[in-house]
Amino acid sequence: MFAVIALFRDFRDFKAGEIQTWVSMKWLTRAPIDVEKVSKNAFIFFCYSGEDRDKLAALSTACYKGALRVFKKWIPNSSLMDYNFSWGTLWIRVEGLL
Repeated sequence: MFAVIALFRDFRDFKAGEIQTWVSMKWLTRAPIDVEKVSKNAFIFFCYSGEDRDKLAALSTACYKGALRVFKKWIPNSSLMDYNFSWGTLWIRVEGLL
């Protein structure tokens, strides 16, 4: 199985079921993705497709309800301290800018 770990850079405490429902209903994937909460703001996305895992890792960041999420490829038997979540790519759109 392939996996990506994501850290929510937000003060809110999201539930695993809420994120699982969002992934299942809104994401276009080749195979199912299971979500597991591993700490207050960290989730592992278990992908049944290597392509899905690679696409998530390539995203680097995304938003859910305004909360920034930083993705990294998960390494089995690693801890959260092994990952650097201090950076990620983010696109910003400024309305009315020519």
